[in-house]
Amino acid sequence: MTHWKYLSENDSISLIAPASAAPLKVFEETLDFTSTDFSVEYHPKFNTPDLFFAQKKEFQLADLLKALESPNPVIWSLRGGYGSMRLIPELMKLKKPKNTKCFIGFSDNTALHLFFNQKWNWPTLHGINYSSILGHQKEYQELKKVLTGQMKEKSFKLKPLNAAAKEVSSLEGVITGGNLRIIQSSLGTPWQIKTKGKILFLEDVGERGYSLDRMFEQLYQASILTPDIKAIILGAFSEGLEQNGNDLKGRALKRWSQLLNIPFFHNLPCGHGSKNFTLPFNTPSLIESNRLITQFNH
Repeated sequence: MTHWKYLSENDSISLIAPASAAPLKVFEETLDFTSTDFSVEYHPKFNTPDLFFAQKKEFQLADLLKALESPNPVIWSLRGGYGSMRLIPELMKLKKPKNTKCFIGFSDNTALHLFFNQKWNWPTLHGINYSSILGHQKEYQELKKVLTGQMKEKSFKLKPLNAAAKEVSSLEGVITGGNLRIIQSSLGTPWQIKTKGKILFLEDVGERGYSLDRMFEQLYQASILTPDIKAIILGAFSEGLEQNGNDLKGRALKRWSQLLNIPFFHNLPCGHGSKNFTLPFNTPSLIESNRLITQFNH
């Protein structure tokens, strides 16, 4: 495993838009808000919508390649939506860069997390997208401390969801995962998620109970949800109410926690929720006494 360089006073951040576009007003206001903290480098037309995407695929890829080649230590995704997975076939052809970059993003960017973690063995940060900063200022202030090395680990309080979790005294592993729908999309691809011996983090938005159950069923049949997973930690599963207003998401997740012989924990304030704190992937983590202790860059 390699380590990324902490952000220093003279460094810039590479801003990319590998998925959907962000409203221009939101982008401009965010850029103004962060201007006193660091400089941001981006292509002037990186946020010019093309159907579902922030721009045409070839330009999205070119921006990401430029960010990988630049001296900037941090690559930050503008937003999620849809599109990141389209870039991976070309990334697969690349030689691993000499310098490790700190990649930040979530939601659709789960595809890039899986690539960077599994193909290049980079640590990455699952956290707010750049366009989410104004709505998550507490998370942003914490993330700045992570990027500058002022905050090197964090502890989250978890809640056990099944009997197996209640029996856990201590376990160690690295965290993988992210958005459940994108993880499902990885099946059968060269970047398919690898969960053996790892702690699997899952979150999603707008999925009803039956849809969550169906995705878990597919992951189970694809031999992704196996007993050699150290633990499964659930983040936010927001929206996704039934047509009659009922919420069946919790029942669906609880059902799978009882079906699988894997410790299930929940209550992690990460993902598509009112709170979305930074969660490091592919770095040492410890679950002990219903607490998750994570290291950001070690």
